[in-house]
Amino acid sequence: MRQAVAVIVALSFLAAGVSAQAQITYQPAPVTKTQVFTLEPRDGVTCANGTLSWPAAFTFPAGLIAPLPAPKPATSNSDPIVFRGSPVAVNKVYTLGFDVLANGRMSNIRPVGGDYRLSANEFLPTWAASWNFGAQPKALTGCKMTWDIKTDYTPEAAKPLMYEAAFLRNFASGLKPADPRSEDCKAVDRRIRLNAYPDRQQMRRTPGRSQWLVLRTDVQANGKVKVGGRLRASGEEANLEAVEKALSQRAYYPGEAAECLTGYVIPADGLPWTGGVGDDGTEADKANKEAEEEKTCPAEARRAAMTFSYRPEYYPTQASRLGIEGIALLTFDVAPWGQVRIKSSTSQPLPQFAQAASRMLTQSSFKPTDRGLSGCRLLVRFVLDKDDKPEAAAPEVSEGLERNDF
Repeated sequence: MRQAVAVIVALSFLAAGVSAQAQITYQPAPVTKTQVFTLEPRDGVTCANGTLSWPAAFTFPAGLIAPLPAPKPATSNSDPIVFRGSPVAVNKVYTLGFDVLANGRMSNIRPVGGDYRLSANEFLPTWAASWNFGAQPKALTGCKMTWDIKTDYTPEAAKPLMYEAAFLRNFASGLKPADPRSEDCKAVDRRIRLNAYPDRQQMRRTPGRSQWLVLRTDVQANGKVKVGGRLRASGEEANLEAVEKALSQRAYYPGEAAECLTGYVIPADGLPWTGGVGDDGTEADKANKEAEEEKTCPAEARRAAMTFSYRPEYYPTQASRLGIEGIALLTFDVAPWGQVRIKSSTSQPLPQFAQAASRMLTQSSFKPTDRGLSGCRLLVRFVLDKDDKPEAAAPEVSEGLERNDF
């Protein structure tokens, strides 16, 4: 059967006028491979109403992407017909758009351009939400910052980067990167005799940003650990020294393993959102909106008709991991038969909070009313519990909108 198919394909090329001397070869596209990347900042931040220098301390951890095969190259009749897959040429930049509040916090953070494979990466904007430029003379809007995407690493240099990215779970959804360590080093994990960890109570956690350390270690024949130095690290020096000391005190059952990778992550401390959202007009403007809302969407009628559906699992995943809290403001109408229509949504510091609040609102229950409701507003605060446990993260809904809320 395979021979018959091959003959038909060859005849079709001849019928189309292709030279009988053309070589028809086929090389299957390579299996999609995971690629490690880092981001290198450019000159600075440009805003619609000002500029900022980019602090060297603001860095992203290494991440992973999966290159896509290129389209088949065009060929002429006189050239060999070759189907060969290769990575696509990409514009290797990543650009974030954001605003900077007077207190230095970044808000409205979202990807606005660059390499399309990173545009859906929620880890990068969420990581940036923890940065602070310090107090500013005025709020800055319409800001952009661009990074160059670096991917041309040797296999030796890529190993600690890949280990770091996987260790921090900083990669696109669905990717399952292979463990870059040697088989000997993987086996070491099953031979541990005495574990050692730093005292977390003594560590200073950073609001909204994890600290991490990747070490090169050798396990000697007697099972003791010899630290070979830091390969990747980000955090306060006292914390990193405590982690390095603890990891060097681990002991294993006899057996050697050279040039292994060992890592440790210090979880982020909670970073509450204290800014406002939406309605940046004057006090008179706000009072007028509140009066108009009371006419078309009375608070009492809304409470009687609406049962908001709390969905803790809708708390943005990356934000809960890094302890980032947020706030969302929705405006919506409710038809007399109970159908809700969202008119607008805005949130800070990330658009994911508005998306989560919108999902919960559309899945809420509304009782039929005589005339329906219009111009309703709902303020949803996303807060973490006092223990900063992501699984306990849940939103809160404000019954009324106070003027200092936005």
